[in-house]
Amino acid sequence: MARRGGTRRGGITSEIEKSLKGMNFPANRQDLVQQAKKNNASRDVVKAIQNLPEDRFNSPTDVAKAWGEERRGEHTERSSGTRRGGITSEIEKSLKGINFPASRQDLVQQAKKNNASRDVVKAIQNLTEDKFKSPTDVAKAWGEERRGM
Repeated sequence: MARRGGTRRGGITSEIEKSLKGMNFPANRQDLVQQAKKNNASRDVVKAIQNLPEDRFNSPTDVAKAWGEERRGEHTERSSGTRRGGITSEIEKSLKGINFPASRQDLVQQAKKNNASRDVVKAIQNLTEDKFKSPTDVAKAWGEERRGM
């Protein structure tokens, strides 16, 4: 089931994103908890962050992916700072310099400008969403695409 218009399923996700405003990355789970408390996050958000399956995060995208895995019960071991589905980090690199909100076409153009591989450009073209408010939205759409949602 695709999301439309930039809305998110699992409302706590946007609360986590807001609670991490001002966070410097890379960061560990405890850093995220401290930032969330500093931003007056709810107990539910703090608990959600404390329960993330990863301990090290290189970007907000990593946090969103870990939250999605936690929600789906995917606790697959990963080495610190690496990601399953290596194309994910390639997509992130290919979007360097893009301004959000952005359309899927904006993402494709930026990827091409950053000399992304054909596989990365195709992966972006295949995203089910048309508009993205943040890199987190891109990561979530990519995760949904990989799961065939």
